[in-house]
Amino acid sequence: MSEATVGRLDIAGRITGLETALRAGGARLDPGAVHQARVTLDRTGDRLRLGAENTVVALVGATGSGKSSLFNALAGMEISEVGVRRPTTNSPIQNEP
Repeated sequence: MSEATVGRLDIAGRITGLETALRAGGARLDPGAVHQARVTLDRTGDRLRLGAENTVVALVGATGSGKSSLFNALAGMEISEVGVRRPTTNSPIQNEP
């Protein structure tokens, strides 16, 4: 098995475990915690559906700290607009397959 397959199986087991815990806990669980767990499950499922061929990257930092410049340097090309005026990036950059 590939490392990606093993990783997906591990995550799938954790998803199953969390879903089982939510069902078993029922109304005894804090509604806020249940909501957050469900949001996490949804996001995890969305990410898994992208497949192992895709990479999701997040660069986080203060306004004007150079995230777009770093992204361009990592990509080896000018993808994100870099400006002198702050802030420059208005929306996330997505590369749809």
